[in-house]
Amino acid sequence: MCVDGASGGGVIMNESQRDADSGDANTRADAIREGAVRWLLWLRAGDTTEQELDAFARWRALSDEHARTVRELIWMWAVLETVGRQEPGEPGGSTRTH
Repeated sequence: MCVDGASGGGVIMNESQRDADSGDANTRADAIREGAVRWLLWLRAGDTTEQELDAFARWRALSDEHARTVRELIWMWAVLETVGRQEPGEPGGSTRTH
């Protein structure tokens, strides 16, 4: 990976160095979460090829954090879909009128 430095020159960095040098676990977690959201939205759009499914499986297998983030997002979306289907006045349902 080549990253542009402040002087405009490129710095060669491998993936493990990038992760170690980031110094910010939140930034890494945010990047993984964003990647997982993008993958899941792509897959939900339909017409997914076998190559795309394989690429997603490889991305998910990169780390336990990748796999855990995918599981958490799938769970969260399932909960949100359930809540969104509840009628106002039902336990846990929305009481908003707009």
